[in-house]
Amino acid sequence: ARYTVARQHHVATLFDNLEIKSTVQGSVGYLTEASWSLSVRGGDYHTAWSSFNPELVSYGEKSSYTNSGISVDEHYFWGGVSVKARAYNAFLQGQFRDSEVTFERSELRSVMLEAWLGYTVAFAEGYRISYVVRGHSSEIKQGPGDRNLLWGGLILARTFR
Repeated sequence: ARYTVARQHHVATLFDNLEIKSTVQGSVGYLTEASWSLSVRGGDYHTAWSSFNPELVSYGEKSSYTNSGISVDEHYFWGGVSVKARAYNAFLQGQFRDSEVTFERSELRSVMLEAWLGYTVAFAEGYRISYVVRGHSSEIKQGPGDRNLLWGGLILARTFR
C-alpha cells in the first residue's frame, strides 16, 4: 500500500500555449519519499493544467492523466524534472518476506533525479495516445545495479463519460 499527498502550483502560462507548474509530493508505504517537480506542457491543449500530472508517476502505476470528463482534440509536448528524497523502497529493501535480492539502507542513495519528455495526441472521441521517455538516476550505490535508468512507453487510453 502507498498513501500519497501532492500539491500542485501553476507557475506561469507563456505565449498562450506553454504552461509551467511545480508539484510538492510526499508518500508513505511501499515507497516512502518526498519530492519537488517542475513540469511544462506546450502545444495545442484545452484541458486544465491541473488535469495533467506526469510527475506523480512511480514505477508506471498510472498513465499520468486525470480524467476531466472533457474529450477534446489536442496535441502537445510535455516534460519535466523531479528531485526525490527517498527513505524506503520495498522493491529494493524487501518487505514482509525474505528475499535473496535486498539492499540495506546504507547501500542506497537517498536523493535521486528523474526527468521525462513526451508527446500526446488526444481526440474528441475520447481516445488519447502518448509516447514518453523517462530517465532516473541510480538508486543503488555500487555493483551491477548502480546504473542510471532510461525507458520509454506508449500509452493508449480511452476516456468514458
